[in-house]
Amino acid sequence: PPQAALYNAGRIHAAKGQWVPAMAFIHAAATMKEQDHDESSSYYYYSDSVEETALEAFELLSQRIAQQPALSIREIADIFMYANLDNFPNSSSNNDKDSTELWTNAMLLADKLEQQGMLQGKKKDQQQQQKHEQQLQQKIQVDMEACLSLLVQLWESSSSSSLPKMSRLQAYLLLQTALQILVQLVEWSDTYVPAAAGYAEALALSPYCVDHAVAGGDATTTTDSSSSSTSPSFCFSETVVIAMKLYKQLQDLDGVRRIEELISQHFPAHMKDKTALYQEL
Repeated sequence: PPQAALYNAGRIHAAKGQWVPAMAFIHAAATMKEQDHDESSSYYYYSDSVEETALEAFELLSQRIAQQPALSIREIADIFMYANLDNFPNSSSNNDKDSTELWTNAMLLADKLEQQGMLQGKKKDQQQQQKHEQQLQQKIQVDMEACLSLLVQLWESSSSSSLPKMSRLQAYLLLQTALQILVQLVEWSDTYVPAAAGYAEALALSPYCVDHAVAGGDATTTTDSSSSSTSPSFCFSETVVIAMKLYKQLQDLDGVRRIEELISQHFPAHMKDKTALYQEL
């Protein structure tokens, strides 16, 4: 299809909050030049101006997706595959094939956990949750550990200088999912506290989390300019609270100091949100 049609389809889906097809179409428009097309075909319509617009839209859409508080695991799984302009992972090499397999297997386990009510997408009521924990905790814990192990392998392999890098959105989605699992595991065993603290700090420092900490390019602002307000993004505010509590539990003074500095850096002293954040801590 024409490049402009792909771009417009992505915009329409984004306006409806349909993030998976929106990312798929915008990604296709932004990378059309790199794809294997017959440029002599009457169906091949490409232009540099549309590509530039699509590339800008890709970044804006990535930021918007990262600000969504309740993506399902299936949405995360699919978005991840379109969230990199260098097509990581694309299964064109053994390394990318391994990365695709790691991500796919991790998401199959994560989806299973979500359907059981153990991740944010489908929380059960308290009585059902307690029943699940009593009857299935051991099996669920095994699945969570397996899922976490796959995510850690993918994170570490992508961090290697010899392999393609994750995009900022992919890193955000992976860290967010890993932290969800670790927060649940911490409720069952203190063994996971160090890892949970580290991943919480890593997520707080990730660009799509920390860059949207406060308004003015780093904030949530209402569409009505007369009632503009500044507040911490759900990602940053929730994540620094988790990290601080876990570092305090570990009595890790260096970790506590780093989180305090992070909060001070992104929440000026006069902001009421900073006071509210410290009350949570």
